[in-house]
Amino acid sequence: MSIWDRFVGLFGTAKAASAEAGDEHGYYFYVRCSRCGELIRVRADRRWDFQQEFDSGRDAVAGYTLSKEVMGKQCFQMIRVTIHFDSRRQETEREIHGGQFVSREDFEAGQTASPS
Repeated sequence: MSIWDRFVGLFGTAKAASAEAGDEHGYYFYVRCSRCGELIRVRADRRWDFQQEFDSGRDAVAGYTLSKEVMGKQCFQMIRVTIHFDSRRQETEREIHGGQFVSREDFEAGQTASPS
């Protein structure tokens, strides 16, 4: 491990910023809390968080379901997310309670606009 890797490991900023680009198992989506307006980036692991759905009477996987409960740092509003995927893990449907889905661009724009 290089000195740079140790430095980054202590502060975590460089790795956190590049996590999406090098994260082959991560599935990311972005939400806005309906109570406080906080923008939240959510990561799900494609290996563990996707629940298999089977065709009735067969052992073939018909699709996947991702269910996540998300809570931001600004308030304690629980945001419930369900996303459905086909057998090739392509998104087919999404629903959210307690928030709204936002695009990655909207999330990034909100991060640069907020004083942190």
